[in-house]
Amino acid sequence: MINQTKYILPVIAIFDSGTGGLSIYNKIKKYIPCAKYIYIFDNAEFPYGKKSKTFILNRIVKIITKIHKMHKIDLTILACNTASIIALSYLKNKLLNPIIGVIPEISTALNYTKNKVIGFLGTSITINHFSLFELELSGVKIIKLDAHKLILLSEEKILRNHISYKLVQNCLISFLQNSPIPDTIILGCTHLSYLIPEIIKSFPEKIKLIDSRKKIKDQSCLLLSNILKNKPVVNNISGIAYCTKLIFSKKLRNILKSYNFQTLKKININYNHINCI
Repeated sequence: MINQTKYILPVIAIFDSGTGGLSIYNKIKKYIPCAKYIYIFDNAEFPYGKKSKTFILNRIVKIITKIHKMHKIDLTILACNTASIIALSYLKNKLLNPIIGVIPEISTALNYTKNKVIGFLGTSITINHFSLFELELSGVKIIKLDAHKLILLSEEKILRNHISYKLVQNCLISFLQNSPIPDTIILGCTHLSYLIPEIIKSFPEKIKLIDSRKKIKDQSCLLLSNILKNKPVVNNISGIAYCTKLIFSKKLRNILKSYNFQTLKKININYNHINCI
């Protein structure tokens, strides 16, 4: 067995408003197992979709700045489309180490669509951030849909491990009533990755779902390539999770442990301390 103390493992911080960012962690972990992971979720203010941009920016900057004071972070990932749209540019200028974020894969969707009708799911901030006028002039129809209810359903599924696809289908009515029905759907929120089976089942025909997990994985591997070079593969490294609101759900704690986040701490962004729970 390799003695982990002999090697300096890269530290990757992943941030989201809820637990949807665990889908990003799960993807990256398969390709970068020899890293120390820190997962931060702002559950006190989940979900972000209905909050003001100023509030979200200030909130994210405080949290990320605090985490960087507490840990030496090699790579920060904003595993939230809304957070990336609002705070990524600002944090790139503020942080010394690399930071990347998830952005809806609109160009990828354009390459896949056959009937030129694309569905775009995300928070209201995310779907309204992009000007799609030129695409529509070129004959591509993009139907935007606020995924607020779907995001809440995804958190429910993560806790219960099951949810009726009918609940998901009801949220997709504007897609399903369009003629023709979109053949490609942009998942503009990391939470939606947990609802992929239900979304697919909701459509009468085969559809292509586009999310950002692969792109984020590729960017992470590239940015950490020098650090990871010649490093031994070290498995089963326990991570740390931080929340912004006390969690009394034993089920959620067990879910975090199933992702190997054995330690859960509450971070207080208004004061210079954290509370272990």
